[in-house]
Amino acid sequence: MKRFRGVAILAATVALACSCNFHASTGSGRAMAKHDLEQGVEEVLADWDVQTHSVKCDGDLPAKVGAEQTCWARMDDGSDLKMVGITTHIEGDDLRYDVEVDGKVAKKAEKRRV
Repeated sequence: MKRFRGVAILAATVALACSCNFHASTGSGRAMAKHDLEQGVEEVLADWDVQTHSVKCDGDLPAKVGAEQTCWARMDDGSDLKMVGITTHIEGDDLRYDVEVDGKVAKKAEKRRV
């Protein structure tokens, strides 16, 4: 499985949203692993002082433009926040995806390779 790693940026508007970039290692079956997606979303929420108990995603995020993956953040108050990762661009081993919360997407993140 192709694994994507990177840094995400979260912006606060009416709802929370981010645009994310990842760099892939070599391999077949292009997708960002579920664990990497969960970790990235959790780090972004923590950077914005959004208190969560955990972040769980339903699966890997396919490296195909328009592909989606749902993630859930368990908030400190016991509620669940639904987020959807959507692949928006693929160039070589780089994948860009947006994370939408409440249907809103923030400005694009700076591109960084890791």
